Amino acid sequence: MCAASAPPAPSAPDLPAIAETVPGYSLVYWLAVFAPAATPKPIQKALFDAIAEAVRDPATAKTMTQGRMEVAVLGLDEFGTFVKSETVWWTKSIKAAGIELE
Repeated sequence: MCAASAPPAPSAPDLPAIAETVPGYSLVYWLAVFAPAATPKPIQKALFDAIAEAVRDPATAKTMTQGRMEVAVLGLDEFGTFVKSETVWWTKSIKAAGIELE
């Protein structure tokens, strides 16, 4: 058994990371809430603040970490950058694997 994230998850510190055998490997499961692109910034901020508060709530965090999830809240701009990098990575990986839509 190995951790897909690099470095290994804090919830399983003794579990080796796949990246120890396959350099550069990192696969992180993440969840997000999206709004339409035209959503005004004040509404985006209000949604972000409410969701971040809920996720940071100790009871919510405890429930999530019991399922071996690591809780992290990215800022709006930081998350936008993350999604763009994930899109590039997955597009490249899907093309390299020859995966096609059926």
